[in-house]
Amino acid sequence: MQPMRLTGFCCVGFMCILLVGCIRAIQDGDVPGNYKAVADWGSSALALSKDHTFRQTVRLNSGEIKRIEGRWTLVGASGNSRNASITLAPYLSVTHDKQGEYAPWSFFSIDHTGFRGMEIAADPGWGIAHRK
Repeated sequence: MQPMRLTGFCCVGFMCILLVGCIRAIQDGDVPGNYKAVADWGSSALALSKDHTFRQTVRLNSGEIKRIEGRWTLVGASGNSRNASITLAPYLSVTHDKQGEYAPWSFFSIDHTGFRGMEIAADPGWGIAHRK
């Protein structure tokens, strides 16, 4: 095979692998990991564990730090469905207007973002999301 043809073939193969990673259904094992959200008012770090517990740390630009622990549940991820949501309870809100405020629970969409990446929407109107 000619070098240019081989290079093109490899690029197409790699893109197919990335695409398959993006379109497959979210599974419970995809979710655990470390996520970070950054906003104009501060940031939030979210560590989701395999045992369905999580730790969240919110750092406000004022220097204030808030921490909370809770449980997470994946909702609606079955079969070939790409649509899934995640509940976090309790939770520190990271929306533009509720900067680190306590919430008894939350319900967000969760999606694949490229190869092994995940995104948990927090405030889509302001572009705020926890990204893995």
